[in-house]
Amino acid sequence: MMNKELRKNRHSFHSDNNERDVQFRSRFSNLRRPYSLVNLVSNSKERSSEVYESASVVDEPATPANNSLSLVAAVPRVEDNVKRNKVNKAIVSIVLVEARGLPDPPEDGCNHTVYCKIRLGEETIKSKAVQVNRHIEWRERMKIQLNKDHVLRISLWDKGKRRNFMGSCIIDLSYLELERTHEIWQQLDDGYGSLHLSVTICSVTNDDVAPNTNRDVVHNNEKYAFYNLNTNWKVVGELHVKLIAGKGFSGKPNAYCVLELDNERVQTPASRGTELTWNKSYVFNVHDISSLLDLKVCDNSLVNALFSDTLGKISIPLLRIRNGETRWYALKDRTKKNIAKGNCPRVLLELSVFWNPVKASIKLFQPKEVKHIKKTPKYDITLVYKNLEFVRDTFLLLMVINDAYKQAFEWDSQDLSFMMLFAWILFWWYFKLWMLPLSLIIPFLFYWASSRKHRKY
Repeated sequence: MMNKELRKNRHSFHSDNNERDVQFRSRFSNLRRPYSLVNLVSNSKERSSEVYESASVVDEPATPANNSLSLVAAVPRVEDNVKRNKVNKAIVSIVLVEARGLPDPPEDGCNHTVYCKIRLGEETIKSKAVQVNRHIEWRERMKIQLNKDHVLRISLWDKGKRRNFMGSCIIDLSYLELERTHEIWQQLDDGYGSLHLSVTICSVTNDDVAPNTNRDVVHNNEKYAFYNLNTNWKVVGELHVKLIAGKGFSGKPNAYCVLELDNERVQTPASRGTELTWNKSYVFNVHDISSLLDLKVCDNSLVNALFSDTLGKISIPLLRIRNGETRWYALKDRTKKNIAKGNCPRVLLELSVFWNPVKASIKLFQPKEVKHIKKTPKYDITLVYKNLEFVRDTFLLLMVINDAYKQAFEWDSQDLSFMMLFAWILFWWYFKLWMLPLSLIIPFLFYWASSRKHRKY
């Protein structure tokens, strides 16, 4: 009897270990696959379904229709006719925007913060920690090198008395289009809630072939005609940018360009020399036709990276673009008031914008899209000095006006007061109501007299 019981216990012990090994292997294999949510749904009979209540998943094999309910703006799948990008060296720009639907932290009397770990290949970066609530915002931009591994792994952690795992998700970057910004809402596979990411893959060499953006003009005009209202109402048009060359910079910089339109941002490869050549084409989705295309030229050197200095920048309104026109745009300095340093530095651009007038008109009555990354206000000494000068000049002007009033109307100067009294009587004797608009000439007369006085000195 004792031997039989021992055999039963050994058998149950080995079966429990086998089940744990199978669960661990399946979990590990799912984490290595690009779309683990599909695998997790298919294996939901073997695992507890409580974790996936927020994803609205049933115990059935997943279909594309079911997946579209759980993933908003998901990454294209293998079934879609999307070609994998074969770029091996690129920069992945990730904007960690926000997280929603996260569970409440445990009430242990400790201050809880949440941070993300992002891993691509052997490189891991960590976001800043923010306070835990139902709607968490990071609004942080991070850059990571893309090599052979195209699987982006993101994990969410709660930090209190001890570190707790809150969920993870996986994105296959090989199905994302190069040189385009992708807004992704990704459901957490191992927990509640979802993450909002903005991902852009920018090649660092000119060898990587970007998608051809020179589409047919007739096709784009037809796509965004006023009667074509069947497409996405959030996108009112497309902006096609061809960055050709640049010249006039001081020295021989190793320069690259950053183009930004609202929340879409791309970066060109670096080019060295006195006359820079990029020859890169990009496409931006237009969400507001009144937006500006911001172009910034930066030097890829250590000094400029430390001081965040630029070689020049310019903002181009979309409504002033002439389609298909190739022209030089002069660059300005950091304040966008003066010409940048150099021999009139400029860039050669070819711009075309296609937009639906009906959608764009309706979009103007809606709130403007909030930028993911907001510039923090900096303490500017020159601005403080200019404000102090303005206050000083204002008080000096008030003192001059006060002295003139005393001399004219308080009889400090009897001759001047008599002349002002005589002029006052004549004014009301000859004044008519139709003469009132002539009073608008007084500021111009004052400016003419003051400028003439300065010329003498």
